[in-house]
Amino acid sequence: MLPCTRCDLGKVAVGDVATATLEVQNIDLLFVESLTLSPEDPVFSVDAGADPLPVELEPGEVLALELTFAPEVEGAAKAALLVGSNDPSTPEATAALTGTGLP
Repeated sequence: MLPCTRCDLGKVAVGDVATATLEVQNIDLLFVESLTLSPEDPVFSVDAGADPLPVELEPGEVLALELTFAPEVEGAAKAALLVGSNDPSTPEATAALTGTGLP
């Protein structure tokens, strides 16, 4: 479902913003039911675009998630993105998000 388990949004000056795209890919009929950041931290955000959840993905279809890192202080930051679905073998996929705030 997720192409990677880690996503580093890089080194970003405090007050600036970095974005990256993470694609959720479907192999079979899949409903993406939830997107959760843990811990809830305003320096990271995720946007599924115009599609409200749940989103149905046909086989081979991709949902592009826009990740944002906006550090408020200097130093390392991390969170986990949890993607919940109706996939019986992997009902929840996790990607570790990291970034570093620079002066």
